[in-house]
Amino acid sequence: MCISSHASFASSLFNECHLIASVLGLREKVVFVMKVLGTLIRIFIERDAMDKTIKFYEDLYQTTCIERAYYEGLNLELAIVDKAVIIAGDAESRKLFDLARATLLVDSIQDTMRELQQRGATLLTQPKRTPGSWIMLMRHPDGLIAEYVERVS
Repeated sequence: MCISSHASFASSLFNECHLIASVLGLREKVVFVMKVLGTLIRIFIERDAMDKTIKFYEDLYQTTCIERAYYEGLNLELAIVDKAVIIAGDAESRKLFDLARATLLVDSIQDTMRELQQRGATLLTQPKRTPGSWIMLMRHPDGLIAEYVERVS
């Protein structure tokens, strides 16, 4: 009788704690296995504005462009200056990428895809290999569309 009484009390206490936490807006800590290495802002431009735009962000961040590449299969040119990714191309080529509001750099595209799907995110594009990375688009449960990038050598 004592054991069952303690079990009932523990269960009741557990439920009460969850109720209080819920009312206070508190949640249990959620631990992600995948690791976000950084977040980039996204700047969309026409290709002929690339040099001028790179120069502006180099001056703003007081650094130099760390990466610039043309992706023939996507008909896009990308450049990274500090925390900004500049995406240049015509409107049609940028169409799919215009949907994403953030670029998240991750340690593993496959682990990220699996974990986000387990947490309710929707895969919008299969991971695709580009010259220096793996990329994919995901829709988060709150509706945010993000591009995920794993850099590879």
